[in-house]
Amino acid sequence: PLNVNTDVGLQSLYEADQDKNVDPHLAHGKGKRHRSKKSHQRPPYILHGNMSLPSTYILTKTHCTGYCTLCHPRRWHKVNVTSFINECRSSRGRGYYHPTTPIKKAIHLYRHPVDNIVSNYHLLIKQVRQRNRTKLVKSFTNDKKGFRTFCKLEDALLHKKDEKIFGKYSSVMQDVPCRAMFLKWVQWHNNAVQTTDDALRIPSLTVFYEDYANDFQAIKSTIFDFLELKDVHNTTEFQRGKTYRGYFSRDERKQIMDLIQHFAIDEVWKEARRYVDKVDRENNQGSNIGKYVDEGAVTNSDG
Repeated sequence: PLNVNTDVGLQSLYEADQDKNVDPHLAHGKGKRHRSKKSHQRPPYILHGNMSLPSTYILTKTHCTGYCTLCHPRRWHKVNVTSFINECRSSRGRGYYHPTTPIKKAIHLYRHPVDNIVSNYHLLIKQVRQRNRTKLVKSFTNDKKGFRTFCKLEDALLHKKDEKIFGKYSSVMQDVPCRAMFLKWVQWHNNAVQTTDDALRIPSLTVFYEDYANDFQAIKSTIFDFLELKDVHNTTEFQRGKTYRGYFSRDERKQIMDLIQHFAIDEVWKEARRYVDKVDRENNQGSNIGKYVDEGAVTNSDG
């Protein structure tokens, strides 16, 4: 059974997300966002006084849009390539950039969807604490139990909205815990690929977060080569992030990947299928499933 007080608290956050007069802190995941229409004719970077501009490329970072952790479906389910590109070139609190030099290349980063979604949940909990939402903090603890409680409540809260929005496709989603978060994951990557390949038509490099831990130097060299930059400084050791495969059963992880395959465009599924569990991959020998050895299910009790 759902906890009534907690359910009401979560509902109030969704209602706040729909109210334009309410601080959209939680909806955007990175603090208050100012929707300034003012444009700035300046580049999206700050040049250090002791450094000179490279003659090749400068790598900047953006999360674009459609990744909100706690938000009403209307905020993200209709995000298209045009709105995605606009948010990719936006600056928090400073309007929109119009770089004098056009974007020439892109690096597309993937992370295991389970690890990515649980990490987003942890960020949400941090923000809930900052908002002093006492009842929510007690129920949504920073561990597996708290995460599954959140998934149960969010799935119940959005059930009717999902059926209305996705119609016949809702059957693919119904058994996936925290389905909205995984839908946003696949939609984000779909938009990213369509932005670089179709809209901008620029070269892109695909990088996987897990490979940083497997061979950091090789990944770093690949990125520097792609940017046509020289590696002139020693780097610190890469600190690997946590994995959260144990937050879901093997059957649930299979359902998650089935959902991703169903909604992913071909180019995204080609990359995402590496995250299919090894056991399921062995059962699908001869199919189009890739040959990537899963890191295994690791549960971190401390979140």
